[in-house]
Amino acid sequence: MLQVEINTDTRTKQSITIDNNSYFIELAWTGLFWNLSLLYSDNTRVVANVKVVPNFPLLSFSGRSKMAKINKQLVRFRGEIVVTLSDYSRELKADDFITGRAKLFIIEGDELDALLAENS
Repeated sequence: MLQVEINTDTRTKQSITIDNNSYFIELAWTGLFWNLSLLYSDNTRVVANVKVVPNFPLLSFSGRSKMAKINKQLVRFRGEIVVTLSDYSRELKADDFITGRAKLFIIEGDELDALLAENS
């Protein structure tokens, strides 16, 4: 599991490596909630503008399986992205990443499979 450090309360774009593939992760505060986008290293979008819901898998319902048929590289990204809150509430605020209340984790494919098997 990879924790991505977020040090802003407005917008960030960071390079990450998952399963030896490079991606960009973008987070943007809309004034009401955080949006997440995941891009390939060439800035082609894997998913765009997914509303961040704390303690919920952000990619599971994003339609990325449909995109796999268009872009073979997408098949390699089998993981999940989750934002957790230290107090387990459902309300995510603009400064929660800066204060440490919110943390963003990327769970790679094999680890995700193990976690799901453990909790089923």
